[in-house]
Amino acid sequence: MVLEFFGGQPWKRYFDGRVAALGRAAANIDGLGPGRIEVSVLTPASMRALTARYFGMTYDTDVISFGYPQPGRVDTLAGEVLISGRETIRQSEKYGETAEYVFVMLILHGLLHISGMEDVTLSGRRKMERRQSHLADSVLSAGQKS
Repeated sequence: MVLEFFGGQPWKRYFDGRVAALGRAAANIDGLGPGRIEVSVLTPASMRALTARYFGMTYDTDVISFGYPQPGRVDTLAGEVLISGRETIRQSEKYGETAEYVFVMLILHGLLHISGMEDVTLSGRRKMERRQSHLADSVLSAGQKS
C-alpha cells in the first residue's frame, strides 16, 4: 500500500511528517489491499459538490473516501481520501486539538471506510472509532502532535 498526497501547505508538511507511520497503519488495516491511495485536501465548495453528487446531501463534510478494488494490482489506484481543509481547522478548534492531529484522524477514518468499515450504525461507529483511535495512537506516537 502506497499513500500519495495532493494538496498544499500546511497539509503537505503534516502528511510528509507522518507518511511512514500512516503507511505502517494502512498495512495493518484488514481489507486494504495493494495499490495506491491518494490523499487530497479540497476546498469547501469541492467537498459540498462531491457530497451532493454522491450522497445527495448539501452539508459540509470533513472526509469522503472512495475505494477502487483492484485485486493483486500494486500499480493501480486503490482509493482516494478527500479531506476538507476548512473542516479540519474547524474541528481542531472545536475539540482543542492541533490541525495535524485532526488531519491524521481524518486520513485514518477514510482508510477505514475504504477497507469496508461503516459508521452509519451505532455499533459500526463504535467499532470504527476504537480502530481509528488505536491506529492514531501508533501514528501519532511516532512524534509529538505539532
